Amino acid sequence: LPRTVKRLVNVFKIMKLIWHRQEEGAGGIKLSEELKKYSLLLLVMAASDKTRDGMQVIFSLMEEREVPTSMVGEKGNLLSLMKEHCPVLNNQGNEGLLEGLDGEEFKIDSKEKWAEISEKFCFARSFSFYRTKEKEEINELSPQGA
Repeated sequence: LPRTVKRLVNVFKIMKLIWHRQEEGAGGIKLSEELKKYSLLLLVMAASDKTRDGMQVIFSLMEEREVPTSMVGEKGNLLSLMKEHCPVLNNQGNEGLLEGLDGEEFKIDSKEKWAEISEKFCFARSFSFYRTKEKEEINELSPQGA
């Protein structure tokens, strides 16, 4: 556990440096403070024992730009996808760190919108300790077979 915490701290320092340089005009994707907070949240969730497998499925779906079919429609947003794949979150309210992930910015209503959401979290995926899973592995970990 101490090594994992140390890795997370180091990764956060790297992300913070990248974000700081972007603010100085180095180009790239501009991230709001809120999106930075969510990126860090996803990164920590990818490292947690209780949410690691679910986050690996979500990151794989993001990497493949594969729209999760169970999420397209009215209730489909990043928070509901996270709750589907990380059941421990179902015991949480939508307040605190999770607040906002169910908003319009993270609504999954088309392939283009999912690609946009996926792109916003490229830093979290790049710096997390997940490995891309094969489709068979994703289906095994998925509650309903993504």
